[in-house]
Parts: sequence; structure tokens; C-alpha cells
Amino acid sequence: MNEMVKPSCALGRAALAAVLTLSMVPSAALAQVESGAAESENGGGSAESPLLSDADESSADESPRTIEAVLRLCDEQGDLAGLAKAEWLCGWVVENCVYDAAAEAADVEAMLELGRVSLEDCAALCKELLEAAGFEVELDADGDLTVPIEGQLYLVQVSLEDESAGLEQQEDRAFLIALEEVSDASRMEEPAEVGDSVAPPELSVNVGSTEKDANSSSAAPVLEPAVPGLSVYGASYRYGKPDGTYAKNEWVTVSGKRYYFQSDGTAAMWSHRIGGHWYYFDGRCQMQTGWLTWNDDGSKSYFGPDGRALTGLQRIGGSTYYFDPSTGRSKRWVVRLGSDTYYFDGAYRMHTGWLTWNDDGSKSYFGPDGRALTGLQRIGGSTYYFDRSTARSRKWVVYEGGDMYYFNGSGRMVTGWLTWNDDKSKSYFGADGKAVRGWQKLGGDTYYFSPSTARSVKWVQVISGSHYYFDGNGRMHTGWLKWNADASISVYASDGKMVQQGWAKSGGATYYISPTSHRAVKWSQVIDGATYYFDGNGRMHTGWLQWNADKKWSYFYSSGKMATGTKTIDGRTYTFDANGKTSQSPQQTRQSLALAVDRASNAKSVTTFGEAKSSAVALQSIKSAVTSIQNSGCYVSFIMIDLTTGAGVAYDPNRTIYGASCVKGPYVASICRSNPGSVSGSVTSLMNSTVVYSDNNTYQSLRSRFGSGCFSSFSSYSGANLRDKSAWPNFTPKELAKLWVGNYWYFFKETNSKSSFCRNLFTHPNKSFIHPVVSSTTYTKAGWGTFPKSGKIYNDAGIVMAGGRPYVVAIMSSGFFQDGKLRTLAKAIDAYHASMF
Repeated sequence: MNEMVKPSCALGRAALAAVLTLSMVPSAALAQVESGAAESENGGGSAESPLLSDADESSADESPRTIEAVLRLCDEQGDLAGLAKAEWLCGWVVENCVYDAAAEAADVEAMLELGRVSLEDCAALCKELLEAAGFEVELDADGDLTVPIEGQLYLVQVSLEDESAGLEQQEDRAFLIALEEVSDASRMEEPAEVGDSVAPPELSVNVGSTEKDANSSSAAPVLEPAVPGLSVYGASYRYGKPDGTYAKNEWVTVSGKRYYFQSDGTAAMWSHRIGGHWYYFDGRCQMQTGWLTWNDDGSKSYFGPDGRALTGLQRIGGSTYYFDPSTGRSKRWVVRLGSDTYYFDGAYRMHTGWLTWNDDGSKSYFGPDGRALTGLQRIGGSTYYFDRSTARSRKWVVYEGGDMYYFNGSGRMVTGWLTWNDDKSKSYFGADGKAVRGWQKLGGDTYYFSPSTARSVKWVQVISGSHYYFDGNGRMHTGWLKWNADASISVYASDGKMVQQGWAKSGGATYYISPTSHRAVKWSQVIDGATYYFDGNGRMHTGWLQWNADKKWSYFYSSGKMATGTKTIDGRTYTFDANGKTSQSPQQTRQSLALAVDRASNAKSVTTFGEAKSSAVALQSIKSAVTSIQNSGCYVSFIMIDLTTGAGVAYDPNRTIYGASCVKGPYVASICRSNPGSVSGSVTSLMNSTVVYSDNNTYQSLRSRFGSGCFSSFSSYSGANLRDKSAWPNFTPKELAKLWVGNYWYFFKETNSKSSFCRNLFTHPNKSFIHPVVSSTTYTKAGWGTFPKSGKIYNDAGIVMAGGRPYVVAIMSSGFFQDGKLRTLAKAIDAYHASMF
């Protein structure tokens, strides 16, 4: 707070509602007003001008209606000047204007035209007339008109004739204009409101004193006795004490107004630091309280009841402000107090809540106490991070306490998965926002996140000395893996570690890992003195195998070892040479085929099993058909097994699905096989309707008559293990395929008197999607429908004779309205089977 800097004060017309008076102000004070050094308060003094009572001399009957006309009329009165001229002009207003509270004149000319004005407009009219006559009229800090005349300063005030009546009762009353000296006491006896300043009491003009600057801290020695009370001294005042000396370095209260007299005896004016505190004294040296606005920068100060400027954080009128302790002035925008950040708006009021910064769009949040939050903060259901040095919200990657966080473009903390644009790696942020690192099990998959970057790793990784493989999404791989470069196979155990050597199992298959290449071996291998055979995917072979070169056969036990010498297999004796080969053709049995079905991979990928020598093109057609069905929003599972070799192809064949009417075919065959003597008359009609037309009622009639015993026996005969014993069971494609292997054996191998009848029921199936797309004879039974628990179902299964190379196929799906795509799959499977030979 700089000394001698004047604040700006509001000018109110309401202050003009007083007697229109020209009252003299001491010449010393006049000097201050004329120099612009006392803007905040009115001056005071005395004058003895008589009341203007000869209003008739204003020639009111001419009723001039312009300022120029009034001035010409004034000139006609003779050589009026100074105080006399001012008195005449004010008297003209009294004679020619009446009070009207509702008057709303747009300008002075309108006031003159109407002659009806409010109190405020009456004072404004006086001001315009005086200025037009050459007087320098000003408004002081109290809103009063001041006019310097002949070295003296006069006050101009306005009131009505009867001041006791309310304003509403004074319509059409004349204004009262008096021009008289106002004594010192008459000015001071009026009560002063907060912020008003009045002339000092007991004011004596020391004509012989030397004028001084209000901030002067020294003065020439005063030899004469002190003038009692408050007296003008140059541009300031002095106070004579009863002991005959002037007050110095002390506070004095005169008529309720506080003054401070400096070491030279003069009263302090404007801004002063006294006893470590800032005070403000107006142009009449009176201590001020309340608000004060500084002209130079628009900042504010607030002076308490004791006159001291408040400093620091202060709550005033429902708002909080900060006043600089060194200057006492309010501060705005960003303010740092210790380690805390605050924000004060353009009106210097403390801000709370959200604030968005224009330069970069970041945000800050200020709590109820005005302090900007820093660090991690939960606000309105979201978590944000505010920089600890700037208190601004951060976006994107933020490190805090050794942990990594991510905040989106709005500054909100991200949880869950995040994919990085640069390399498509991923990070996972927990519920607390921290990025996880190291090994993590998420959504059923295992990931490894770099300890340094918290990003998921991909492809081949060596972690703690072990080899792992992660796919393009960062998921740890288990099971076998074929390398694109050389089509070699690696096997990863259930814990993700790559098997370095020896035997390994994965997905129901057995592999042997070379100790030198660390890849699965293929084809014929001698391991520990025994011969084994591994297919092109490194899977160990069991069962019969025909060699391409010489068309001879070899047999591999369930252990994988090749048979040599004379051996009995499935009840038949074979003789194998020293190389484990025989010219005798093997015969598949129900049991061997059931085992072959069990050995098929359960993977959710199109996978071959047995010694299936097929074309890659045919296999790709099956994969495309599966993808097409899945893209329609349906699932599909299937298995196909060649009944001669036990080889085949499958996709997710161990999925349990509602069988629907597919159960009817094996159930009818089970009756024919177990109770051939009962198959006649009405029973044959029931069977025909059940198989050919898929009639549910006739099926239930058969169930009521024959029960479930024959079907349970047939399931065991087929090698199936149906856990669901209900009339409408759920089963897997593998179990359905085994039932149809049993049908084949009953239709063609182990027949009875009803085998031919039963077989022929399946040659004209209803709604089969397998039968229409193959050129060979088929025996199939479909099942379909929409069910409350299972949803949409479309299944089909049976025997395809395939020109002497019969195979069984079972396809189960949710594609009730996708029969076209299911036909495409059935056709692709038939083409694949043809490519096996």
C-alpha cells in the first residue's frame, strides 16, 4: 500500500438530497480539491452567504427553455460575477422547476422543457448551468457538488420546502435554495454513515500558517501557543491539547472522527503505516473504515472498525478475500500461500469448485476452504490427479509413488484394459487405478506385464530363466504351437513354460520334445529303443497306421510303442516284421472306433486326428464354413470319423448341447436291436412316424412302451457314456457320433431280422442338412427347434457311405435359421473326407 495513492469512491446522486447551499470550505482544503488529491470525501467549512430570496428578478415569466437562454437572461441582470452569479443561476432553478418524483428526463434540455424534475435531476440541472456559466463544478467523494469561487470552495445541496413530509407527499412542491455560510458545527452535527467523511469540528483557520504536504514528517518549530482543538494548518490539521501543545505521534478522536497526528504535529492524510498496520485517512485527514478501491490497479483494501487494513485470508460479506500482508491490498488470480494454491476471481473473491485453465484446458479443483487439491482426488464419482506443484489436472500417463496411472482426455482416472497406440500392447489398471505389473490372471487368461513399463509382453519371452509364448493380445500360451518359419512344434505346459525336452501332454495329445532343438519331433522316431510315430503336428499316433510307400500296416499301442512280432489285436492275430509292418489289413471294431473318437482333440479349432492325410485346401474350407456360422452369432461343434482308419476331423466336439430330435434315431435302433420280435404292426408305424416325420407324440408312445432300458444298453454297445438319462438328453458331438458308430455296426456288421427295416427308415430324413449336399447314400436324423432353456437348436448326424469309405458325422449348433451355412459345412466335411484317400 503506497502512501499518497488515492482510491476511487462511488459517486451517488442520493447525496444531493439536501439543502441547495453554497458553503465555504477552508482555502487550504480547497487547494487539495483543486489538485485532485482529495477524491474520497467532502470538504467542510463555513460560509455566510444569505438565502437567495429575490427570485422574482430571474424573469421567470420569460420561461427560457435552453441553457443559452438562461445564461442570456442572467447576463441581462447586470454585471454579475462570482458568488452573485452562482446565486442567481441557482435561484432561477428554484423559480422555474417543481419537484416530480416520477420525472425521467433524458437530458438537460428536456428538464428545461418540462420544468418537472426529481431531486437528483435538479442537482444535475444546477451543475449544467454552473458549468455553462464558466464555473468548475466537481462531485466530491460524498456525491456533493463543489464549486471553487474566488479562492473558496462551496458546497451545493438540494432539498424541498417541507423536509418533514415524505417524498411521496411533496409532488409539485418548489425546491428550497439557500446561499449562506454554513458554520463548522452545522456541518458536523449531522450523523455520518460508514464511508462518509465530514468537516472537522472546532475548525479554526490559522491564516498565518505555512501550507505543508500531508506526508511531511517534519515541520518548522511552532513557537506560538497551540490553538485549542482542531485547526487547519496548511493542507492539513493540527490539534491543540489542553496543555497548550499540539498532539504528536498520537491518535485523537474529535466528534467521533479519528485522526492521527504525526511527529511534526500534522494530521496524517491518505495511506499510512502506523505501528505495523496500514490505515487510510481521507482528504480531511479522517480515518476510514470499510472497503476502499485503489485507482492504480483496481485492487481493494478493507479497513476494520479499528481502522487497520485487514491482511491475509479474510471472510467479508459472505466472500473470502486475500490481502497482501505487506501492502494490505487484495490479490487476484493465482495466489500461493505456503504450499497451498488459491484462486481469486476478477472481483478478488476466493474461488471454490472446478476451474478450467484457458492456456491448456487443464483443470483445478478448489475445496470449500479454497485450497487447490493436489495428488489423487475422488470428486463426483471420478478420480483425478492434480499436479503437486501446479495443482492442475494431469492427462495420460502419471507416475505417483512408484505406481503408474492413466487419465483420459477429461482428466478422469482409467481402470481396466488400455491398448497403446504405438505397439498395440496393453496395460491393465486395477480398481485403485494402479497399473498391474508382473504375472496377472485376468478374465481366465494369464498375462505378464513388464515391471518397468507395466505393458503386456508379446511373442517369445524369457522370464526368470524359462521360455514363454504370449499371443498378439498378450495372453500366455499353453499347449502346442506351430512355428511359421519351419512348421516345427513347441509345447508349453499348463504353467506356460516351454517344455525343453522329453514327453509332454497337451489337449489330450502326447508329444516328444527333442533335447537339442526343443521342438516336438515328427514322423517315425526311435526313443529309448522303441519305435513311435508322430503326425505332422507332432502328436503321438496310436492304433493302426498305413504307410504310403508300400501300403503296409503298423500298429501302435496306447503307449505309442509300435507292435512287432506276432500280436493279437481286437481278437485277431497279426504278424509284424522286424520293421513293425504287416501286409494284413486291419479291421476296425466298435471299440477301436469309440477310442478313436475319444482321442480327437477337444480344441476350439478345426483339428485333425488319427493318420488323416488330407489337403490343406479342404481343411481351410471347413475352417471358413465354421467362421461363417460363428459370424452369424451362432455356435457350432462337430466331429467326423472315417470308419475304416479311425481318422477324422473335429471342432470343439466335447461341447454339451441339447440333442432335440437327434435322439430319436438311436432310440429306434436300440428297440430294433434289443426287441426285434416286437417290431411289427403298430410299432413299425410308430417308428416310421418317429424317424421319417420326427413326430414327438409317436416318440413318446415308444418311450412309454419300451422305456429306457434298451437305449441304455445300446449306449454301452456303442461305447457312448450318456450322463443324461432323460427322454430328451443333452450330449456332445462325440457321444452322438459314437451312437451312430453303433448304428453302423447294427445296420451292417452285427445285424438281425430288423436291421434292414431300421436302416431304411433313415434314407429319407426330414430337415437333414447333410443328406442334400452329398452324392452318396446317407442314413441321418436331424433335430431342430426353439426351446425355452436351450434356445435355437439345429443338429444333424448319421452315416455317409462315401463310395465304400463310410464315415460318421455329427454336427450340433444353434443355427436353426442358418441351414444354408450348415449345408456348406457338411459339404466341406464331405470334401475333406474324400481328400483323405
